[in-house]
Amino acid sequence: MLALPPSKDVELFDNVPLVRLHDEAEHLTAFLKALYDPRCLPWKKHDINTVRTVEGILLLANKYEADHLRERIVDLLERDWPSELSFWDINEAERIAKEESGEFETEELMPDPCAAIRLARKCNVPSILPAALYHLSRIQGISDCHLPDSLKKTFSGEIRGQTADFSLLSTEDSRCLLVGRDAILHLFEHYLKKAHNEVWSSIKRSVLNHDNCQRFSWRFEDKLRLEVLRYNSDPLSVMKRDLNSDEVRNLAELPCDSCLEDFFSSLNENRINFWDKLPSLFMLDPQ
Repeated sequence: MLALPPSKDVELFDNVPLVRLHDEAEHLTAFLKALYDPRCLPWKKHDINTVRTVEGILLLANKYEADHLRERIVDLLERDWPSELSFWDINEAERIAKEESGEFETEELMPDPCAAIRLARKCNVPSILPAALYHLSRIQGISDCHLPDSLKKTFSGEIRGQTADFSLLSTEDSRCLLVGRDAILHLFEHYLKKAHNEVWSSIKRSVLNHDNCQRFSWRFEDKLRLEVLRYNSDPLSVMKRDLNSDEVRNLAELPCDSCLEDFFSSLNENRINFWDKLPSLFMLDPQ
């Protein structure tokens, strides 16, 4: 990083070779501290200050090829914005537990996804984009980056108290968000019908009476659809259903075990496929 060619004309400071860097002093200070003592990096999940703390460090880690430092910061970011569904589910459970505990201010529940998206673009961390964009898609707000800056800053989105500063998004990322929101609803509708068809296929193969199964399929499908429309387009949450939950077992007209298992198996399988399709839904380049 600071290697100098042998020369008699090297500038000295207190008889030590002087290297002039043109990086921002704040970024360089944070970078050198992290380089020699990585313990100064953030370590808590869901810390609202993580992006602001690591941005300058990550910029210089890229510039000066401090790969070990970059990898450590990317790991930090991926804990908040994971690329695997199982880790997303863990984060969601933690967020909901924090919210229900009442011990945290609403804006402390989750980092701003817009800040994460901007950092990902600026510092080449594409792995966090699908999760950040999906979370942002659940937040209702202004995403038209052609609004005047003075006006954009007066708007924010909200999901159970979660806010996002849409003014941080580029025009391209605003477009990805809008297209993704629409694609999410269309794909969710497709998966609902697919789960419904699984039940109908099971009914057609049986000689038993499945009136309850038919009614269940239609009613539960409508219930899930309504939840997505009501709760800010969050199919991943809506499709996460437990076959043995009280919600299902207390239904007045419970379908047969076979049809119930077919419906929920299809729902869970489609949920995994849904997560895997997030990059294409938001028009992200293959990683």
